[in-house]
Amino acid sequence: MRRWIAILFIIYIIYLIWAVLFKFSFSYAEIPFRRQSVNLNPLFMLNGPRVSQVFIREKLMNILIFIPFGTYLYLLGSRRFLPNFLVMLLTSVLFEIIQYAFSLGTCDIADIITNAFGGVVGYMLAKMTFAISGKEEKMTVHFAVMAAVITPIVIIGTLWLKVKHG
Repeated sequence: MRRWIAILFIIYIIYLIWAVLFKFSFSYAEIPFRRQSVNLNPLFMLNGPRVSQVFIREKLMNILIFIPFGTYLYLLGSRRFLPNFLVMLLTSVLFEIIQYAFSLGTCDIADIITNAFGGVVGYMLAKMTFAISGKEEKMTVHFAVMAAVITPIVIIGTLWLKVKHG
């Protein structure tokens, strides 16, 4: 069972790279290269007279696409929170550094926070579900089935949001 979860995790990581770094582009010409910039103010977009709907949608998408990350870490790695949180945080920081280095997007502290938060939500959902059921082997099978269903839903859902809202 662990092997299938690992395979789904690899598929999810490929999707995550495509979503975060390549912004769902299908060719090199479609990749939206941007001016390199860094935002260290997590409330930057909230300082104006109104909060941008694009900002809110982007942050919600960040949370949504990182929820499976936390769940997969819980299933495949340590059950302890701190090591998993550090992996979530460092992965998010790595994505932001790569975006900056290759002009793929703004290196944004708010993205790091929302990505890590999405991972924490996924981790906590998995942990609570295991704690409630009390039967780890049975729950691993249930989570593998859920991952097989939810991973494509998250991929299709974020693609739909991207197509619908640009």
